[in-house]
Amino acid sequence: MNKSVCDRRGRVSLNKLAGWLIYPAGDLLAQLMLGEVSVLRTLIVLLSGGLLYSFEVPAWFRQIDKLTFRQTMLTRHRWLSTFTKTIEGELKLNWIGRTIAAQLYFNPLWIARHVFFIGAATMDYSVGPIEILSSVVAAGALSFLTNLPISIAGNYTIQVHVPTRWRFFASAMMTALLTLKYAVEYRYFG
Repeated sequence: MNKSVCDRRGRVSLNKLAGWLIYPAGDLLAQLMLGEVSVLRTLIVLLSGGLLYSFEVPAWFRQIDKLTFRQTMLTRHRWLSTFTKTIEGELKLNWIGRTIAAQLYFNPLWIARHVFFIGAATMDYSVGPIEILSSVVAAGALSFLTNLPISIAGNYTIQVHVPTRWRFFASAMMTALLTLKYAVEYRYFG
């Protein structure tokens, strides 16, 4: 079996498979929905999901799990108590803090980068780089704002109710579904 999709014990890594399969599948559905299927676009999304997202998203989720605070920080910054709780003797992020931390990662610039990947195969390159950049950033900001109710509920569920091992898979599924929305927004608002 391909070592790039296996863990250290030779088992198929759920995170690797999710990156290689779920992101491109969601985007392919968006392409079919819009009637604009592009092999190059599917390949670009496949590579971004498999080579980039399958590493960086689980790494962020691990950081959320590892983040601890000192009691002195809580004493100095009382507002932190809204986002923390004591777990096994350590001051860690509570459900609000975990949800916000996940939301901070999937911010307008992350979405703009994803929109750029989606559009990289289909962009009109006669347009200047400033126009392309402003277009994807605008699409990312609009998508972020319109996604907030869905992504807050999804990130809460993923961070609080999904075991660590399955979080990237669940996040990739949510992103794949939102990709349908991103594709439509990019076409009509980007």
